[in-house]
Amino acid sequence: MIQMRHPEGALYAFQTAWNSRNMESLGALFHEDATFVSRFVRYVRGVEGIIKLHAPIHATIYSDSTNWLRVSTEILQRALEQA
Repeated sequence: MIQMRHPEGALYAFQTAWNSRNMESLGALFHEDATFVSRFVRYVRGVEGIIKLHAPIHATIYSDSTNWLRVSTEILQRALEQA
């Protein structure tokens, strides 16, 4: 499991899990009741659903994809304060 020490660590943890095709690590970033809507508008609920949604595409069409996430820490901090 990827350890996070700061809120912005969530982005790096997502990026690391995605780029390493580690769906268990990706799933560990979500709350057990999380919902996820894919870019193809497929809706799933729960960690198991999120993993099942991503595993097949990471084994095929996304097998060579790379995800690079960037966000302003200021924007992230504001979002966390509003949560």
